[in-house]
Amino acid sequence: MKISVDKLKIFKDEGELRNYLKINGITGSAVEEHIMTWKSGSSEKSTKKVTMVTTETDTTVETK
Repeated sequence: MKISVDKLKIFKDEGELRNYLKINGITGSAVEEHIMTWKSGSSEKSTKKVTMVTTETDTTVETK
């Protein structure tokens, strides 16, 4: 199970995050991966740009 970067941002300290991961059954190297992501999360932007595709503007969309 992978936790989103946005959810990782809510944790204030590493101990709180480790406890959350333990409660949710995340163990082993996945814990360390989440901790590293959490530590680097403050300098990383997690904004994702989403666009809406309409059938009138996109010729690759098939209409039925």
